[in-house]
Amino acid sequence: MFSEVDQIIAVCQWVKDVLTCNGVDPQKITLCRQGITDQRQTIALNQAQHGSSLNIAFLGRLDPTKGVHILIQALRSLLSDPFRLVIYGVVHGEPGQRYERELRRLAAGDERIEFHSPIRTAEVVSTLRDFDLVAVPSQWLETGPLVVLEAFSAGVPVIGSRLGSIAETVRDGVDGILVPATSVEAWAQALLRLNRDRGLVELLRRGVKPPRSMPVVANEMAALYAQVHEDNVEYRFSTAAKSR
Repeated sequence: MFSEVDQIIAVCQWVKDVLTCNGVDPQKITLCRQGITDQRQTIALNQAQHGSSLNIAFLGRLDPTKGVHILIQALRSLLSDPFRLVIYGVVHGEPGQRYERELRRLAAGDERIEFHSPIRTAEVVSTLRDFDLVAVPSQWLETGPLVVLEAFSAGVPVIGSRLGSIAETVRDGVDGILVPATSVEAWAQALLRLNRDRGLVELLRRGVKPPRSMPVVANEMAALYAQVHEDNVEYRFSTAAKSR
């Protein structure tokens, strides 16, 4: 299949590496990272008023691969510290419902952990501006995820798993903190550090830069299509000339 295509788009470096390891010609692979559509909220507009609690948001599908259980377990090990975790969860089918029930069981009795309905796409960036951190505790290799870009668009740093594209996008110690994905203890220690050092949280916030926009991605893709078309035209003319 790969031999029949002119170019393959890899949306992150680890995908490109996997393709190369499986024998795909590196010259056929173009790295084009994802962008975000909503750029109306800018970094300068992040004026969230932070109280005594460290306010953390999770947005995404409620599935074990997203690692919300790791996040809740980490917070539950820090019962004496002021946190607020708001989970904007998307539930898909019976598996999602089962996982949500498990998460609610883990969080039972902890008023610091709240379960909210999903946010409308148009309201994600403006909602995130009210938080100190966005948590992305994924347990598998993400190719985005877009929530990291949405957090950065809101001017909010990310605490995320040191996996896949999360580790490629979040600059550890600059605009976020990367944590070993499966370690509840490591997540707890990272959260505790951020809660007790608000200067670090502010430093990370100031390190956030606007993410790539979809117009930038579209321009890169248009240029690639134009180049592929030009190469194919030249190849056809060259082949025709040789056959005469």
